[in-house]
Amino acid sequence: AQRRVRLAEENCLARAIYFEARSESELGQLAVAKVILNRVRDPNYPNTICGVVYQGSDRRNSCQFSFACDGLPDDVKYPGAWAQSKRIAERALDGDKMVKVMSAATHYHADYVTPKWSRSMKRLIKIGRHVFYSDT
Repeated sequence: AQRRVRLAEENCLARAIYFEARSESELGQLAVAKVILNRVRDPNYPNTICGVVYQGSDRRNSCQFSFACDGLPDDVKYPGAWAQSKRIAERALDGDKMVKVMSAATHYHADYVTPKWSRSMKRLIKIGRHVFYSDT
């Protein structure tokens, strides 16, 4: 039972990495994974990876991660990128220390948008096309 839960959670994390950051560097992909894992530990968010990734997905364009509620099919079209996303998810779940600066990150956005919420948060770092923030 624990193995099934771990595999399901790993799959949700890999899907988020794939659809949100597959064109990013390994560091950028790990940073996106770290945001999700940080939210799991934060009492303001669901306490599972799948819960965090799909929070708000029942309403179009109301979710935390755009791929989860954009109305498009979540079909994996790039097997190599999917395999990489799965490897990154596994590393993140195993506690990869490569993203120490991300220990407090709970939010990010693409660098070509400026969401209202970003003004009230502490900007941490820009990695690739994503800007990462902490709410503390």
